[in-house]
Amino acid sequence: MTGLNIVTLTTKSGHKIELKKELNGFEFEEIQKTVLTTSEDPLTSIKVLDKTIEVYVISFDGSKDDIINKIKGLLKSEYLEVINKINELHLESEKKSDI
Repeated sequence: MTGLNIVTLTTKSGHKIELKKELNGFEFEEIQKTVLTTSEDPLTSIKVLDKTIEVYVISFDGSKDDIINKIKGLLKSEYLEVINKINELHLESEKKSDI
């Protein structure tokens, strides 16, 4: 992964979260597989969100360990900062693919 495909989000309390700006085909398919295999499950949106965090987030305060739990352990406002940034990156990527 090149530095050009990385963006750093600093939360209100100073946590540094590195995210991928854009996914490759394999990463995109990982999320799609989760959507398709959990469509009958009432917890689908949570499982898809977890997979999306797993795929987009590179590190949390420099660590690559236990990222999902660290993100979920943030205060709600900071958790939503991360989720909103992931959504923003995803939408930007979708716009590029429409060209």
